Amino acid sequence: MFSADQLIAHAVGDFLLQSEWMAREKTKRS
Repeated sequence: MFSADQLIAHAVGDFLLQSEWMAREKTKRS
């Protein structure tokens, strides 16, 4: 079972990793 805190932390971690990856992809293209 996930607690709410774990779920939020996981979602935030995924969001940060995703935006970092997208930023990296954008700088690669330009």
